[in-house]
Amino acid sequence: MRGKSSVAYTRAHVLVQVFLHALRKVQVAGVVGATTHGALVIKGGSATRRLQCHASNPAELQLQPMEFDLASGQLAELGIVYR
Repeated sequence: MRGKSSVAYTRAHVLVQVFLHALRKVQVAGVVGATTHGALVIKGGSATRRLQCHASNPAELQLQPMEFDLASGQLAELGIVYR
């Protein structure tokens, strides 16, 4: 390849932005053997997003709904059941 540069040219096909936000700690207190119910209210950002919720210990913590659409600028309620 005489006369041509050996530099490879590429073009970006997908750009991904990741945002990390510091969140407040939510403390849940309950009586041993009893079930405690609570709720979190989440506000949507600038675009509609499909969210999935996962608990680190599903036997102790259940989240409802597990999957939902969060519309931009709107509020959604996430139910919490702690055992």
